[in-house]
Amino acid sequence: MMPAEEGSIKRIEGDKYITIEDTGRLSATDICSLADVLEQDASPGQVITLMLENQPEAAVYLLNNGFTKHNTTVFYRNSLKSLRSVSSSYTWKTVSVIGEPLFMKVWEQSMNDSPNGRSTLTMDDHMESVKQELGKGYESSCLTVFEESRPIGIVMPHIEPGTEKEGRIFYFGLVPEERARGKGTLLFFDALRRLKHDFGASSHVGSTSIHNKAMLRLFEKAGGVQERVTTAYKKQK
Repeated sequence: MMPAEEGSIKRIEGDKYITIEDTGRLSATDICSLADVLEQDASPGQVITLMLENQPEAAVYLLNNGFTKHNTTVFYRNSLKSLRSVSSSYTWKTVSVIGEPLFMKVWEQSMNDSPNGRSTLTMDDHMESVKQELGKGYESSCLTVFEESRPIGIVMPHIEPGTEKEGRIFYFGLVPEERARGKGTLLFFDALRRLKHDFGASSHVGSTSIHNKAMLRLFEKAGGVQERVTTAYKKQK
């Protein structure tokens, strides 16, 4: 059985992965029990990921039971009541307009050399995770950004499932040749405005790797306040 507090966590599952987030309210004992149950439930080849906050006893248990420590993620929260006005001339197109092959191609390019670290999932797996987590209407969140006729990045604004007004950006990234040219700031503020006006979000919760200094600066520039820090522990069954 799962720990009694299972309802307080977030479980994301696909054919090749099981990811557990929001474990901050679980005790070390509950996390250890949860890890044991996940190993029993997982199918051969599935990657189990547990996101821990400041829970050193649980971390030691995971490391002693075959899990390895991966990336550390920082979360920021900010209100969308007032947004800095930044003009841009980019065009945004949904995946239903340009098709999944082009969308995934630009997404894969945006992941190249990312400070967020290399993913173990294929692009098909990533696309499936978007569909599973965002559900019906996911297409409106899968946006490719164009400068004139050239695709320069991917942005995925959405309302966090289970909430009414908490805005998230599932993925945000530029293709390598467009980075460090001031475009990320324009796109990020555009994305926040879309969260507010197109999706009805009242706040934004953003997360990125502790190594992604550029994105951390963007969160702070937008008025974000650091909310929590989590570290991923992974194990393949």
